[in-house]
Amino acid sequence: MRNFYSLMVALLTSSIAFAQYNVTFQVDLGAITPSANGVHVAGDFQMAAGAAGNWDPAATSMTNSSGTVYDVQVSLPAGTYQFKFINDNDWPGVESVPAAVQVDRGSGNDNRWFTVRGDTVLAAVMFGGAAPAGMHALTTVVDMSQETNVDDTISVTGNSHVPNWTPGASIMTDLNSDSVYSHIEYIMSGTMVEFKFINGAAWGSDESVPGSCAVNGNRGITVNSDTVYNNGAVCFGQCMSCFIPDTFNVTVNVDMQNLCGWTSDSADIAGPLNSWSGGDYLTDPDGDNIYSITVRVPGPEFKYKARSIQNGNTSWEGGADKTVQLTSDTVLMVRCFGADAFGACTPKPAPGDLRFVVDMTTFPNPADLNDVYVIGDFTTPNWQDGRTLMNPVPGAPGVFETTFTGICPGKVAYKFMNVKSDGTEQEEDWVGLMDSSCTEPSGTGSLNRFFERPDDQLHILAFKWNSCEALSISLNENFSNQTIDVYPNPFNGSTTITLDENELFDLAIKDISGKEVYKSSNVSGKYTISADHLSEGIYLLEVTNNRGETNINKVVVQ
Repeated sequence: MRNFYSLMVALLTSSIAFAQYNVTFQVDLGAITPSANGVHVAGDFQMAAGAAGNWDPAATSMTNSSGTVYDVQVSLPAGTYQFKFINDNDWPGVESVPAAVQVDRGSGNDNRWFTVRGDTVLAAVMFGGAAPAGMHALTTVVDMSQETNVDDTISVTGNSHVPNWTPGASIMTDLNSDSVYSHIEYIMSGTMVEFKFINGAAWGSDESVPGSCAVNGNRGITVNSDTVYNNGAVCFGQCMSCFIPDTFNVTVNVDMQNLCGWTSDSADIAGPLNSWSGGDYLTDPDGDNIYSITVRVPGPEFKYKARSIQNGNTSWEGGADKTVQLTSDTVLMVRCFGADAFGACTPKPAPGDLRFVVDMTTFPNPADLNDVYVIGDFTTPNWQDGRTLMNPVPGAPGVFETTFTGICPGKVAYKFMNVKSDGTEQEEDWVGLMDSSCTEPSGTGSLNRFFERPDDQLHILAFKWNSCEALSISLNENFSNQTIDVYPNPFNGSTTITLDENELFDLAIKDISGKEVYKSSNVSGKYTISADHLSEGIYLLEVTNNRGETNINKVVVQ
């Protein structure tokens, strides 16, 4: 029985080890005339694919599949292979591979390469080119030699990957077994690419990009030609190639006096020194609410954030990661919890009320619009776990609001969020944002809205979705939120608006583009509007009282 079990294990292991995958090579000859002897591909994959030997220029013939593109499919086991295309059946017709996509990137081995992890279709690159027609190659290379715990999978992710910002979707390859990992992707010219390397295939093991080479907390480059990022391998978590850094003592001082309900709870710092997991606790021996800690860290850059731990809840301070360049042992000046600049806290105002309002009429996928929330650092628990549902504003289609009373923090960070019917969360992502005056870096590569309360009065924070543009409609209480009787609605002849007989109002009808198509002033009581001069469609009826308060209703002309 034991021998039978051993045999089965051996057979299973053998079948896994020699699993075969379909690999499709493609090359675009463009304006090059194909050789009468055919187009071929040769490399160290050929023996595994059934050829008599490797690097045989005549053994693997390609077929004209579409236009100027030639392809061939072979079956290969998992692994990394090298190859070149040949416009002939012998070596004089071999292509010259651009440095950006060579194994050694212009410093030796000039072959192309690819890695098989499953069925693979290689891009139809130009013969002698680095990328498909109309595109450029971007090669990213990371050196993991300074990391103490290197995962079996090293990946890269960013805004140009498919799917974008997905750890593990773009796995990198250690071409020379030297802890240097490479990846090639193809980019349209002029594209600004942001990305990060990940020591694994999940968030939490991504690198912390130094501020001196960061774009929104990520690495960044605009691709205008075939490019090797930074001209070679960069060290994981560093801007340049790897080096053995000096270490320094750094003393951090954080003013906690503005934290709401702060008594003798604890605080710590998180950063690369503890893999962003915290646990390095600050202390306040003299009871002045200035919490301190001294840590030994590698230079030249020290990055961290402080965290408050109250009643078992851990809250990260807002703003960007706090970054300091080190050349010697350093005692940092006092910094207010949540502030990016040094300086003690300015006393915060007494608790006040905040009303959050968002106009979702610019939401890009109306079919996905479902429940609208506000999330932020001022709820308990904060952010997504403490999300608060917003309610439709009467008379303002597509506008949602909610009010918080007794807000304690002097500065709040927040975002608006839609939750689809399937539970998928869609936060504001600021794609295409031109004006960022209402936002600040979150420290995780994205942006948050923020507001500093100047006093304890009610403040209204009203914006369009994914924009710093304030709402143009009135958001005052009273008349703007009242229900106005418009009947019939929809209508095709005329409709009547019922208003207060003791007050004068201005009326305006606007189409969905915001163009005013009807206007009347100083009306009251029952007022009839004819549809004779209105086309079929949806309009917004704006009624403004003598206090400047505007009530908005949707009307439909049939």
